[in-house]
Amino acid sequence: MSISTPNPDGLYPIVELNFKGVFLRNPFSYNHGINFTFNDHDFSGMTYGECITFLEQFMQESIKKLYYCEPGIEDWFGSEIEEEDEDDSCIDGGENEDEIDSLTDVDVDFNEDIVTMNRTKGDEFLNRLCGEDEEGNDNNINDHDGHEEDANVTQQHSIFNELVPWKNQIPILGMRLWASWMSDEASFQIKSLNPVHKCARNYKLGSMVTYAWIGSHYTREFLLRQKKSVRKLRTAVSQKFGIHVSVGQCRRAKKYALQLIDGTLVEHYAKLWSYAEEIRRSNPGSTVKLDVNHMPDGKNYFSKFYVCFDALKKGWKEGCRKIIGLDGCFLKGICKEELLCAFGRDANNGIYPIAWAVVCVENKGNWRWILDLLIDDLGLNLGYGYNVISNQHKGLIEAVKELLPYVEHRQCAKHISQNLRKRYSGAQYESILWKACKATTKVDFKVAMKELEVLDLSAHQYLMDKDPKTWSRAYFQPGRCCDAVENGMSESFNPVIVDARKKPIITMLEELRMYMMERVLKKKCKGLGWGNQICPTIREIVNDIKKGLRHYQVLPSGLNQFEVRGTTDAYEVDLEERTCSCRLWQLNGINCVHSVAAISFMNRDVESYVDKMFSNLTYMKAYKFRLAPMNGSNLWPATDYTPPLPPVRRAMPGRPTTKRKRDATETPNRSSKKSKTTTQTQNKGKEQVKVSKAGKKQKCSLCKIEGHNKRACTLTRPPKTKAKRKTKQGVAEALNEDESNRSNAVNDGGAVNDGGEAVNDGGAVNDGAEAVNEVHVQQDYDEVELTPLEFDASANGEPSQVHVQEQEARETPLATLLKKIRRKKSERIIKLKLGKKVGGNDAPGDSEAKPVTLE
Repeated sequence: MSISTPNPDGLYPIVELNFKGVFLRNPFSYNHGINFTFNDHDFSGMTYGECITFLEQFMQESIKKLYYCEPGIEDWFGSEIEEEDEDDSCIDGGENEDEIDSLTDVDVDFNEDIVTMNRTKGDEFLNRLCGEDEEGNDNNINDHDGHEEDANVTQQHSIFNELVPWKNQIPILGMRLWASWMSDEASFQIKSLNPVHKCARNYKLGSMVTYAWIGSHYTREFLLRQKKSVRKLRTAVSQKFGIHVSVGQCRRAKKYALQLIDGTLVEHYAKLWSYAEEIRRSNPGSTVKLDVNHMPDGKNYFSKFYVCFDALKKGWKEGCRKIIGLDGCFLKGICKEELLCAFGRDANNGIYPIAWAVVCVENKGNWRWILDLLIDDLGLNLGYGYNVISNQHKGLIEAVKELLPYVEHRQCAKHISQNLRKRYSGAQYESILWKACKATTKVDFKVAMKELEVLDLSAHQYLMDKDPKTWSRAYFQPGRCCDAVENGMSESFNPVIVDARKKPIITMLEELRMYMMERVLKKKCKGLGWGNQICPTIREIVNDIKKGLRHYQVLPSGLNQFEVRGTTDAYEVDLEERTCSCRLWQLNGINCVHSVAAISFMNRDVESYVDKMFSNLTYMKAYKFRLAPMNGSNLWPATDYTPPLPPVRRAMPGRPTTKRKRDATETPNRSSKKSKTTTQTQNKGKEQVKVSKAGKKQKCSLCKIEGHNKRACTLTRPPKTKAKRKTKQGVAEALNEDESNRSNAVNDGGAVNDGGEAVNDGGAVNDGAEAVNEVHVQQDYDEVELTPLEFDASANGEPSQVHVQEQEARETPLATLLKKIRRKKSERIIKLKLGKKVGGNDAPGDSEAKPVTLE
């Protein structure tokens, strides 16, 4: 909306209104909309609410945001804009006024894919199974009649508005009335009305709230979160609608919603044949394959779908390097398949999607099926002269060996590094690995691996088993214009299409097609202003190489032959053959620091020695073919093929996981309050991440053997044995046995035999044979035989002393008996070491015992 100078023929200024269009950032403008000019309305005399109401009635739609600009006059909103700020705009309605101002300062760089995967929003069929996103941006909710309601739009006043649909209006009276439809008059007639409303509100509406009504309102929520619990659904219904429903109603509502989704999903997959025919009709020469699984009952289930547009395959053949990246990712929506893609690299070192396929599972059979089609489309034959880079998927590695035996298959060094970290933790392992990966000569590679062998022999053997020819530059074939050791280019495509991966299969494929159609045009327009020189990204790489020239000295040997010496190394450079003994120039096709030093020594242009593969002419060849547009889903041709059903979901073993498995290189989730890997510092209150012990080998500090710690060490201390349960009877018998042993401890020869400890006649104690055995009670309660007290005849009919002690032991608590045994045992040990009598009684036949001396 813009305001110009006052109309010379009228009383009011001319106001231009633009709506139903789009904003363009650079240059900032509003295009593709409806333009209308007002010259007979006094907008300056309107309030904010009157202006919004007038514009809504004129456009017959609601206004969410209003942008305006005024050239040099004070507007009716109280802001003043100068003449030179004519293109500036501000946001009305309580938003931040600097938001639109920032749009004019944004210089759109097409290297950064600013992607909005929502181009199919207008197609009813393609968006039937598309729910709201994770942030809840899409708040449109379908009611049971299929009408959309905006959850953010709330009516502030209960007034009649003819522009608002009947079901979206808030009733003027909050009382119950009964009315019937008059077909002759096309209106309702009120039959009865109760103007006095004194009863309490009823939150249990009974049969008026059915499970179908609940399920229809929460279909989109179950579409995104099928594992939503029934009790949470009950709480959500209570909070949103203010009604009480039972758990059984919510359970039936969830089942009803999932049945609606499954029924719509069947219709969605049935359109795959028509979608394939539409691609072949609109883009002749494109390869589209749909594979189904035939069942004995005559039903067909979806298996895999492959797409390769003719424009992309031609562009790759003419303008891209002979290297193909293969990678896959999971779909995040109602469809649980996997998306496998093939990528190339253009002259500007950018990603170039070639083909993509949707499969049920990533395995050898599906990769073999995709590679067969890819070989036919790109003319790879047996793979001679081509490179393939991928992760370490075993099925993919075997499929490449069988179908492309002469191709150079590189493995992503990033995946190897992550797997190495799981086995061997430490920064030294990773630094040595990357040194070996980026070594361009076999000598440098062997030096790095020798360093790892000295550090850890098992880690050295682990990397050698991975075949260094697949992950080290020292063994890469020259002349491919690519020295990449990781598949990060392919991995970067997954987050670009993350919004499309949340949608059903056909909707996702359409989003990818429209994204590529628009991307090819943008890349082509971008390359038109580069001229005939090398691409900008390659120029930046050359400029970075030039920064290291000061460390090298050039010694000429001929007109084009040089010896370039550094601080510790020297290399041979041949400008005529465009070779360097470091092999980096032959691998990347751009240059190395030694060749740049030689070229600069001769005062020649460094960019002229860059391979023609990186020129703008080659770049334009890759994007000179366009993807043709297609019709909507309602115009797709019908086919006679049996429509496929959705694939049968595989039941994985074990309990299904709810959290994503984090990689070893990822940091723990700091948002979790109960995370075991984080601690809260007491002084600063900041969250501190603990170092993980994953992959670290335990080493005993006592025996110095790996595999256990000192608590579980069995060499330096005997293993713990589980003692049997002690009872009162067992303790009593052990006490009696100990007393009898002590009474017989002193013999005639003066020798004391107590637990293998002997005191000889000379009174010496052999310390080497000293061993005081602990009293181990092994009798169980059931094994103790209770005998009656025996009376000693010599004691005048009184019980003997032994039986009295036994009776006292039976009545004494167990803890007291154990303390008594330990106290007597310690006293006996002290007496033996101090050379005193054992047991306190003189031995028979020896009134004076000699003291025991310790040696």
